[in-house]
Formats: sequence, C-alpha cells, structure tokens
Amino acid sequence: MGSLFERLWPDAHWWLRVCHLEHLVEFSFLRLMLFIGSVISGVFGLTWLLDVMELRCFENKPWTQEGAGKYTCSVKFLGGLMMLMMFWHSIMALVHFDKNLDRLKQDRKKCIDDMNSQIGVALTHATSQAKRLCELLEIQLVQQVRGHIHKMRNILQKCEQFCPEEFNNLVELMANHLHHLRKPAMKKFEKLVLAFNQEAVFYDLTQTLRQQKQTSMVKLLTIQSEHARSLQLPRTKTAHDPEAARPLLDQDQQLAQGLQSWCSSVYRGYRKKRRTSKTSFTSNLAQVAFSHDEKLKELLREPTEEDMRSKPEAVLLRPVSLVLNYFEKIQPFVHGEPLHAEDEEVTIGTPSQEENPYRQQANKVYVHLTDSPLYVSVLFGVVCSVALLLFHFHMAVVVLHVIRTGDHCSSLGMWSCSMELVRVITVMIGMLCHTVSLLVILWNVDKLDQVLELTEDIKEFKKTKDQIELLNKNDLADKDLDMKTLEDAQKCLQGQSGIVEEFFLRHTGQQLDAGDFRSFMQELRDALPCDEKPCSVTTSRGGTEYTVYTAVPSEESETGGPLEAASVEFTQGDYSGLKLSVAECKSLLQRRDIQIPHVTEKSDLLRALHETNPHVPGAQSGTARIPSKWKRCYIYAELDSKRQHIAEAEVAHFRWRLVYHGRPSSMGLRHFQKNGVFVSPHFGETRWSLLHGGRFFEMQGIDPLQVSRNADNWGWVIGAETSTEYHSAEVEQDL
Repeated sequence: MGSLFERLWPDAHWWLRVCHLEHLVEFSFLRLMLFIGSVISGVFGLTWLLDVMELRCFENKPWTQEGAGKYTCSVKFLGGLMMLMMFWHSIMALVHFDKNLDRLKQDRKKCIDDMNSQIGVALTHATSQAKRLCELLEIQLVQQVRGHIHKMRNILQKCEQFCPEEFNNLVELMANHLHHLRKPAMKKFEKLVLAFNQEAVFYDLTQTLRQQKQTSMVKLLTIQSEHARSLQLPRTKTAHDPEAARPLLDQDQQLAQGLQSWCSSVYRGYRKKRRTSKTSFTSNLAQVAFSHDEKLKELLREPTEEDMRSKPEAVLLRPVSLVLNYFEKIQPFVHGEPLHAEDEEVTIGTPSQEENPYRQQANKVYVHLTDSPLYVSVLFGVVCSVALLLFHFHMAVVVLHVIRTGDHCSSLGMWSCSMELVRVITVMIGMLCHTVSLLVILWNVDKLDQVLELTEDIKEFKKTKDQIELLNKNDLADKDLDMKTLEDAQKCLQGQSGIVEEFFLRHTGQQLDAGDFRSFMQELRDALPCDEKPCSVTTSRGGTEYTVYTAVPSEESETGGPLEAASVEFTQGDYSGLKLSVAECKSLLQRRDIQIPHVTEKSDLLRALHETNPHVPGAQSGTARIPSKWKRCYIYAELDSKRQHIAEAEVAHFRWRLVYHGRPSSMGLRHFQKNGVFVSPHFGETRWSLLHGGRFFEMQGIDPLQVSRNADNWGWVIGAETSTEYHSAEVEQDL
C-alpha cells in the first residue's frame, strides 16, 4: 500500500519520509485496529463533551427521568474524558507503529555505530590533551604553587602576631584564591563527564571529588598554626568551588534523569521502566585501566595532615591532577561493539516451545501490564468501554420500553424516540468495536512495545550523538587547548602571587599594623573574579534573616565597567570609602537637595556628601565596607524598600501619576511642590502636608491617604487600594 500511495501522491510521500512517518501508509491488521480505536474514541469523546458544554444532556427526555438515565450528563462527561485519553494513546501508538522491525533495528544500529565513532574521537582528543596537560602541570606549575603557599603561610603568621582581629578574614580571602587556582583545568573536563553520562566509568572520580570537597583550604593554610587550629575556622565554601560543584552537578543530573524517567513513564508510557536484560546504552562505551596504576590510586586517597604540611601544592592541585590522570587512562571500548540492536530483545524471557502459545502470549501481556502505564491505561479503556456498552444497553432497553408503552412517543414524539434508539444502538456498536480494537492492541502488546522501544532508543541515540559531535567540533577541536588551559591557570596564579610576593618582600623584617593588612586584603579582594568574591550582608525581614550576596556572575570590572554608569542612582545610601567622581558627588547632593553652588574641590564635595549620609534602618556595619558602587547601592535600596514613611523632600522630588478609580489620568504627571503647594489640573491651587511622621498624606479637600511601597519597583504609592492613588515616577525617566 505504501508503494501505491507513493505513485498516487509522490509529494506527500516525500514529506512523510522527511518526517520519518512513511510507515503510516503501510497496511496491517494491528494498524487498522489502532486507526479504528483512535477514530471512535476521538469522535465520541468530542461529541459527548460538546453535549455537556452546551447543556444538551440536561434536557428532560422520557428516557432520562428514571433509572440510570438520570446520570446521563455525568456519564457523558467522564466518558468523554476517558475517550479523549484513549484517543491520545491510540493516535500516538498509530504514529509510532511500524511493523518493519528490521528497518528500525538497522536504523538503531547505524545510530549506535555513529555514536561509537563520535565518542571514540572525543575520548582520543580528551586523553591526548590530558596527558600533555599532566606533564605541563608537573613541570611548570607545581613549584610556583609551593612557593605561593609558603609565602601565604608566612603572611598569616605575621597577621596572627600583629593583627589577630583580621586573621579570620585574611584566611578566608586566601582560601578563596586557592580554590580559584583549580578552576581552569576542572572546568575543561566537566563537560566531558556530563556529556558521556557514564556513572560506572566516573564513579570513583565523582566519589573522590565528593569526599575532597571537605578538603579545607583554610586548614591547608593554617596547619602549622596552633592558634588557628584552636579557633576551628570553617572551610570556605563558594558556589564556584570545583570540589563542591561536582556533587552538585551529580545531584542535578540525577534529578534531571529522575524527572525525565517519571515524565516518560507517566505521560508517554512508551518505554518500559524495567528492562531485565538491558544495560544503559553508554555503560560500555569507555573503560578505565587503572587497576595497577599506583599514581591514580594515590590521588584517590584522601589527603592527610602530613600531606598538608609537607606537600601543600600536591593537596591543592590534587583534584586537578585526579581529573587529568583519570582522563589519561580512559580508552574507548575495543572488545567488540558496545551495543547492537540484535543483542537485546524487548520481549521478556524465553518461553519454552512446549508451552501453549496462547498462555505464552497471556504471560507477556501480564508482564507488560505490570511494567508500563501505557498498557494499564489500555486495560482501563477496555473496562470503561465495557461499562459504557452496558450503560447504553440499559438505555436501549429504557427507550424500547418508552416506545412500546407509547405514553411519551405519540405523534411527533415517535420520531425523536426512534432517533434516540438509533443513537443508542450506534453508540453500543461503537463501544463494542472500540473494546475489540483495544483488546487486539492489548493482545499484541509485545509487537507494539518493540516498535515503540526501538523508536525511543533511536531518538536517544541521535540526541547523544549530536551532543558528542558538538563537543568534538567546539570544545575538543582546538589542539592547543591544553596549553591555553595551563596559561589560564598560570595567569590566575601570577595575579595572586604578584600581590602576595609584593607584600611579602615589602614588609619582610618590619613591624606591621592593621592598616597594612587591611590594604593587603583589599588588594586580594579586588583580584578575585567578580563571581567568587565572598562579600555578603545579612539583613532581616519579618523576623527572618536573609543573606544578600553581593557577587553577581555577570558583573564587570569594579572600575569603568558598563554597570558603573548607573551605580549611584539610589540617593539614600552611605557611599563612604568609594571612589566617586565629581559628577556623581554633585548628582547625589543635588538629589539630596543640598545646594553647593561654589564648591568645586572634590574633597569638599565628598565631605558634604558624607555629612548628609541618611540613616537607613536595618543597615549593618558591613554594608558600608562593600567595595562595589552598584552593589552597595542595590543593598541600600533593598533595605530602604522596607521603609513605610516618606519625607517631604521625597514627595517634592518625585513626579506622581494619578490613578483614579483604576484608570490612569490623561492630564500628565502631578508635582507636589516643596513649599506645600499643589496645583491640580481640576481644582486649581491647594495645599498638601504629611501626617504621623510621613505615614499619611493630607491634601485639602480629600481625606488623608496612607503611604505605602510598591513591591514591584520599590517606589511609593499614596492611597493604595482607594479610588485615588498616586504612584511615584522618577524625574529623569518620565519627564
């Protein structure tokens, strides 16, 4: 039939081939049953639900006044939902069903072969780069890291001696710097681990990294200090710490796999949840040969305190070395092809030849019913179809009784009674055909399951193949990527070691004070990437404490970045200690309504600005030490958003948008002048004032209006949820 369709409509057949749906025009008995089931369920489901929506089932008819006929609307509503569900299952099975299993198996085998080839190329690139990077790491980086940690320890000893109050903060900053040294190499191979998705191959690696996330850089730096050990300082934890990132990635990956499995079983139900003789399609694609590798065994061992004392550089670089050595040992699977379509059978078990074939088929149906929600829903459809068949049989008996008695079917009513009888008989025939089609589908469940399983496997293999191909083209195509990775690590180390070495040499043999260490800490903080700075401020709201983290992944440099242009837009903040320009100082003072016409020196502007710093409720001492302008501005704005009283200067500063009875005014923005005068477009000149410390707004001619905040933009609202509302608008944005 497919060839006939191709001759009659070649263009339509070409489009079916493009969409891999050419099997739709092939004829088979099971496909016919699927088609009949989908047509019947779709027609009856839509018809019954339309009757319920148009309330036609509530009409008083002789056959709906007694017995089960009184529940006609309920039956149509529930039956319509069930029929639409069965229509969805039938149409999806019809689209995917292809009796030509050999063609599907060949397609599946081709996808597996292509995927094997792509993974082999990826592993070859990864292992070769890992080998070169391991050698370069040991030659060029280890000694530099050792000297860097040695200088850090000496500086910490001086800080413990001359400035113990800053010891904890300095240790935290140094530990964050050490965490950052591991990042370039770890990030490089992280995509490979996620792309291959092989728990067996990477099990030891992920478990060891999960354990080594507890390796504290604080402990590494203070292992020789008895005072620091007595303080029991906690390890630094950052969201970008590669040691902590691996288990988080593992959890996210397992969660995503769980959600995908759940959605697949509940909504599609095409893939069986239990494959007794089947392993994951990627489980044999690679192997790790390290059973006799002493170096890899040493890296898998947890570092001891003696290692931290004598070999701190090895402890610091251990996760990086572990990942690199692991990928160095990975090899593509060469003992035959990893997986073939012919190697696995979807049918469960091998029945005996002496067993009754009908009993064999019944056993298969039972096993599939316990495995897949799809076939449970088919069985549920059979039960519902039989129930609907019995209900309409009862209705046919009732209609025949009404016709025979003739009480309600006289004259013109006989036509409606006859048509109702025809309708009921038609529904009975439809339910009978639907039941038979579902039983045929259920009896041939193994054939349908093989087709659906192969189709889903092909989709998964193609998706994985595309991911590996993209990995080969982008991340592993650069032959000099290992050198770039090492250069990134060296660049990161040079930036840190330059600051540490300069401080170490400048103050060797000198007595230091707290100011020296604070300046040094500021340099370290500025040298950290913006997404790893440990600054945070704790605020409270409603009795609950919130931690506002000031490190934003997308922020740019602290000086001159695009974000700095709008960094001091919030007026009510304390910007002491920041490098403000003359224009920024004048803008802040002007918005604070401070007149400085003859002041031109920057020092005078800063003094005037600091003298007029407002008090922000909830602000803590740590807020004023945040080095970034826009971050400090944001935190002060968030703290100020909880203030529910407004000042007269703020009322005069803003322009106000009137919303009267829910409709914005078309007369433009209102301006409440500083002298207490308000000129209304409707009422002319009037007076305004604030009551109860700025919590209520009073204007002549209207009742006092409560002042509140707009939760969406932290603006002000006067008279919220009343017929007269005034919403604040920034002058620069709206005028």
